[in-house]
Amino acid sequence: MRKTLIINGLIIASLILVFNSCIHNEFEEPPVSTIPVGAVLTIQDLYNIYNSDSVNKTNYKFIDDFSVYAVVTMDDKSGNIYKSAYVQDASNAINLHLLSSGGLYEGDSVQIYLKDLVLGDYRGTMQLDSVDVDDNIVKVSTLKHKTPETLTLAEINTDQFVAKLIKLENVQFINEELGKTFANKEDLITENRTLEDEFGGTILVRTSGYAGFAGNKIPEGRGSIVGILGKYNDDYQLYIRSLGEVNFNMNRFGVYDTIFNANFTGIEDVTPVDIENWENYSEVGSISWMGVSGGTNESVNIIGDGLENKTW
Repeated sequence: MRKTLIINGLIIASLILVFNSCIHNEFEEPPVSTIPVGAVLTIQDLYNIYNSDSVNKTNYKFIDDFSVYAVVTMDDKSGNIYKSAYVQDASNAINLHLLSSGGLYEGDSVQIYLKDLVLGDYRGTMQLDSVDVDDNIVKVSTLKHKTPETLTLAEINTDQFVAKLIKLENVQFINEELGKTFANKEDLITENRTLEDEFGGTILVRTSGYAGFAGNKIPEGRGSIVGILGKYNDDYQLYIRSLGEVNFNMNRFGVYDTIFNANFTGIEDVTPVDIENWENYSEVGSISWMGVSGGTNESVNIIGDGLENKTW
């Protein structure tokens, strides 16, 4: 019995030693980024560098330590863009062409280390090429979402808003697009759909066949839409981030909601109108809308009295 107790004691002591060796009193800190900062530029500085007379307009490669700080306004998790992201600071916006997909998320505030990256104009959109998320990106903070800039279709026809997050209001898809989906989800084909405003202005909404919402039908109403403004040659294009930012809950142009409907049946002649949902409001003077009865032509009118009047 004593021998058994000694053995059991040794086992318990060994277990205590094992558990103690597994307990860390100090938590390991995440590795500190070793990516340099160098001279800090704005995105507008990048545009200025590219547009300077000393730069070959094909591309410009950074060979020294420079960084840009910006916020991610669109990532590629929705599938609408691939191996790509858009970033924006207080001065301008630019597209990042990534070496691999993922790693950046909308709202991330990031440092972009520019050394060895190539700056160029891809078909009208300024781009930083060959961005490695591990080697060129330091995430500073998260959930720093940018507010879209509200524009009209007439205002976007300049290059100053390309790559920026924008919002269009009072727009709808043209009649020819109704009944279609945003893109060909079945065959994974990217397609364009045309938006219009009440003045006849248009813009393309470009959606990848790989987008999660590619198979959704085009909304038939009118309203607002948020997205990244892109450009491909001479065409301005809008890239949707999510369907939650497409709010077409109003009637289409030329179709109006009925606010009030009355045929004035039974109206009393030469009597102030007093029916449901109608209110006589005399802002100036004292005259009112009066009933006019006469067979099938019941109506209302207002007759001046020679004085200043304003009646609603």
